Amino acid sequence: LRYQLLHRTASAVIEAQRYRTQAAMMIVQSWSPSLHGFDDYSAFLDAIGLQPEGAGILSAALQVDGVSLRLGWSNEVG
Repeated sequence: LRYQLLHRTASAVIEAQRYRTQAAMMIVQSWSPSLHGFDDYSAFLDAIGLQPEGAGILSAALQVDGVSLRLGWSNEVG
């Protein structure tokens, strides 16, 4: 698994806790027209118990230390 995905996801949860909010998102912004790296993102979601739905679709919410966390992949090119 890519450590960058773990680090950014943990950071989203930590910042949500710091600002005392109950929700957080971690969005991967890709500029690759071929979805380069989406396989890594999908593997990460699978490892944390979420189903990757595709580019442009947010995951279901996952409860992490009191924070409702959603993940997504944005592939806006152009």
